[in-house]
Amino acid sequence: MSRDEDIDDETYMGYHYTTCPDCEREIPNEPTKKEFAEMMREANQRVLKAMKISYWRQYEHGKLSKDGVRTLVQAVEVAADADDGRVNLDQLGTLWRPKAHAVWLRRKLVDMMMPDPANAQIPRTPWRQWCFTLVSNMWFDIFIYVMILSNTPVILSEVLVKPPVTRPVTLTIKSLNLVSVPKVMAYIDRIIDLQLAFGYDVGKGFVTGEQEVCNLLPQLVDNRQIQETLYNKLEVDRLTVTRQLGLLQRDRPWTAITVKTRQATTSTLNIMLLDAMQLKEEGFLDEVEYRLLVNAIQEKVQMCRHKGSLVAPASPETQLRAVSWLQGNERVADFFIENSEIHNYNINDILVSRGDHPKGLYILVSGLCEASYIPPEGDLDEAIPNYEFRTDLKFAEPSKDYIVSGNAIGVLGVLTNRPYSYTVRCDSAVQAYYITMPIVKEAFNLAPHPIMGLEAAMWREIGIKLSLMILPMIPAYHGWSIEKISMRLEHSFVPCLKAFKMFVVNELMEDIVLLDGVCQDMATREVFQPPCYIPRTAHRLIFPKSSQLVVSSSCPETKLLIVPAKDTDELDIMEDEIDDLQCELVSNISSRCLYHKVARKLSSESRGKSSMRLRSKRRRGAKRVNYRESVWGDKISSVAVPSMTSTHSETSKYYKPSYVDMVSNHAPSSPKEPADINNSN
Repeated sequence: MSRDEDIDDETYMGYHYTTCPDCEREIPNEPTKKEFAEMMREANQRVLKAMKISYWRQYEHGKLSKDGVRTLVQAVEVAADADDGRVNLDQLGTLWRPKAHAVWLRRKLVDMMMPDPANAQIPRTPWRQWCFTLVSNMWFDIFIYVMILSNTPVILSEVLVKPPVTRPVTLTIKSLNLVSVPKVMAYIDRIIDLQLAFGYDVGKGFVTGEQEVCNLLPQLVDNRQIQETLYNKLEVDRLTVTRQLGLLQRDRPWTAITVKTRQATTSTLNIMLLDAMQLKEEGFLDEVEYRLLVNAIQEKVQMCRHKGSLVAPASPETQLRAVSWLQGNERVADFFIENSEIHNYNINDILVSRGDHPKGLYILVSGLCEASYIPPEGDLDEAIPNYEFRTDLKFAEPSKDYIVSGNAIGVLGVLTNRPYSYTVRCDSAVQAYYITMPIVKEAFNLAPHPIMGLEAAMWREIGIKLSLMILPMIPAYHGWSIEKISMRLEHSFVPCLKAFKMFVVNELMEDIVLLDGVCQDMATREVFQPPCYIPRTAHRLIFPKSSQLVVSSSCPETKLLIVPAKDTDELDIMEDEIDDLQCELVSNISSRCLYHKVARKLSSESRGKSSMRLRSKRRRGAKRVNYRESVWGDKISSVAVPSMTSTHSETSKYYKPSYVDMVSNHAPSSPKEPADINNSN
């Protein structure tokens, strides 16, 4: 469709253009007030429709309950009939606030259970103060109890003298004795928790929908002014609800944990349904087996959605171990617990100030924090700002977000050692683990593996967050949902590339995302700036350590998130990378020990005998040592690599062959070679 046809279209939301008679340049026309109001109304309708689609999509993937999606869709339909086209947050806010009558009844029951001196206020009049002191004395209570016991025989005798009482009256009195105030309070607390859990579910779905619509705004509206207006409205609503949910999680953490556990379980069951369908299509399941399996999974889904049980909150130690970049590193987690303390912070305390250099990291245990980002004054072309809580890629614009318990603050700071680009303020009373910078650096040495170590795991978490914002804009991923992209990124890794001058992209790598630093395509000479997607047409990347790429002295080390091909091992990819004749490494021969010289020599001899490099999965031998040597240099002899399997097994991931093994696996050497080596030792 041409531009003239677009302008004639009544639903066209873009600019109208006027052609300059001199230069024939098209200049956009500003719409009139009537046109702008009509465009704003149409844009609001499109945004509301996109929100409804987002809610239903969350329900299909198990991220939202049936009642929750019904409530949100109803709120959107009410907003569509309103003049401003905005969802009424006051009406939705009643869902994540407890009912007034339940709170009143619970307060009265608490007052009944509390002793009178704890609730009583000391009077100001002297004679009333004397009476208060008398009544509050323990001997006064003893005197009253003695008088009651003295009157008990008389009362009992009067009861026994009366004629027999009917059975219904007896049962009524006994049933009244069964009433327990603590049990009533527990029942009221359960009702409040279930109602707040439903409200948290609705609020979480609303926040997710607002964030998804913000990312889709450029595709919904072409007018920049309307885009900014709608984006600001959506962002304000998102932050408002996020703060309220954070306060709810602070006061009642078990409600948030219950909702998150239920959503995670439902999402896992939905993935199992998709896998069962795939197994049926591939012929591994027949119709009867498939139907039985689907019925069993659907029963679990319904039980998960309608079960009203609550999940107890986790302990601080469990929350620290649950951090994503500590999964699988139990040794590092124990080290952090032994060398860190839980600090208490009051409201409005500052944890991180913009411009300060990193001194450690915080892991929130409870409370709510506010993060305010201000773009740095320097250039943003070679490095990303020190801020890990972004929801979009607009690094040049200030933003604000809220941080709840379970999150880590300062991860990017300990990795890059750059000044903070944001300020973290306590929005409530906060408890957090504080881990100093020396402890973090020592933990890097405890898990120094270049792919599965602590530093690589931290970069991987940051890379996945950035990739979830970058990949949906790539044409190959336009039809993919966020959940599907997340599953694809679960196999990604961030290797250590400090020894590389030139990086070769081969068929074992599906996708590459540049996280930090710069690189250049050797063929097209296109320079990639972070964060961005490396196109699949790029086959060789030049890094800053190469003389072919001119960068500033402050350019950081290049970090790449690599998504491997299916059934491909990460270490195999990096070993193939080092073996590639087109790959260029930083020379570290002077720091190479005798063992690694022999390994390098044998590896070179085996490469010279084969005319072409095999792409199949090879036996894990001395080439594994080559990659570690290129990363660590002479540190490999002194640093112990943590191993999850036996180091004596040849199939082990960290198998380190002896000299005899290398000689038997490669071409036979001359008989003088071992003697020379022994003499050199």
